[in-house]
Amino acid sequence: MGLSIKHNHFAVKHSRLSSKIDFGEKWYDIKCSKEYWDEIKPIFDKLQNYKNDKKIWKELKNKENEIYLPILKAFKDEIIRQEKNNISTLLVKYLIGKFDFYKMISVDKEKVTKIQSYNHLGTLNKNAKTITIPGCCFAR
Repeated sequence: MGLSIKHNHFAVKHSRLSSKIDFGEKWYDIKCSKEYWDEIKPIFDKLQNYKNDKKIWKELKNKENEIYLPILKAFKDEIIRQEKNNISTLLVKYLIGKFDFYKMISVDKEKVTKIQSYNHLGTLNKNAKTITIPGCCFAR
């Protein structure tokens, strides 16, 4: 049985973009293009320079335009380039997982633990659904 245990959030995946991770290969078995790597290299080089200069992230003034937006644009452009390979189904399979699983989420504000089933392959209990257990927080 697969379990995913979360504390105060409901995300299914926490995927990362980086200067080394080939998200295409990892997510849907098709390597990212040279164009993608060429687009992100100067952005991650800039981040490395900030790190070398011991700059503190919260003190960077223009990170939205310098870092976030260019990386997201490169990511979007790569997804569009890769769509010629019909990656939509593969991407959805990556996002919801290769196996059925239960996700437990401790929600401090509500003082509950929620259990959700992800039964897209039909290997879990046929009546699997989200349940809430009052007063139960396992993440303490």
